[in-house]
Amino acid sequence: MFFIATLRQNIFIAAKYFRKGLRKDLISNLINNVEGYNAGPFGSIIMVIEICNKFGDGKLLVGTPSAMYNLTYKAITFRAFKGEVFDAIITNLTNVGFFSEAGLLQIFISKNQMPFGLVYSENKKIFIDPMKPKEKLGKDTVIRIRIISSKNEKNPNHVLGTINGQCLGLLTKMY
Repeated sequence: MFFIATLRQNIFIAAKYFRKGLRKDLISNLINNVEGYNAGPFGSIIMVIEICNKFGDGKLLVGTPSAMYNLTYKAITFRAFKGEVFDAIITNLTNVGFFSEAGLLQIFISKNQMPFGLVYSENKKIFIDPMKPKEKLGKDTVIRIRIISSKNEKNPNHVLGTINGQCLGLLTKMY
C-alpha cells in the first residue's frame, strides 16, 4: 500500500557546496540519500514530493568542514501488508519454491503455498502440473500473489506469499 508520509532527515553538506546553489545541492543530496531506502514503519521511500521547511542556517560541525541541515519532507512510501494481492514476475526458481518481484517488493512462494500437484522440473527449471502441461511456472512468468507474511523488521521489502486461492496463480506466459 502507498502512503504519503512526512519525514525528517539530517543532511550533511561539505564546505565546498557553501555557495549560491546550496538549496539545489541540499535537495539533490536528500533525494540521493533517501529514495529507494527503508523508512522503518513507513516502508520504502519511493519518491520525495515536497520539501516542507525553509532552508535556514545549517549547524556547523566543530572540527569538520561541513554543516548539518535538518530537512522535513513529504514522500510517497510503499509497504506491503498481509492479505494484499499483487501481480508479480517470477525471477528465480528452486526446488523448494520461487522468488518473484512486484516493483521493489521481493516475494518468496514456498512449495507448500502452491496448488497441489505442481512438480519442479530440475532440468527445465520450471514448476509444472502434469495434469495441465501447458500451465508452467518459469522465469519471467506473470503471476498473481497474496501476501501471507510481511513481518521482517530488517527488510520490509522481502515477504512471503501464496498462489493458493481463487484468482491467484498464473496470469500470462512471457516465454
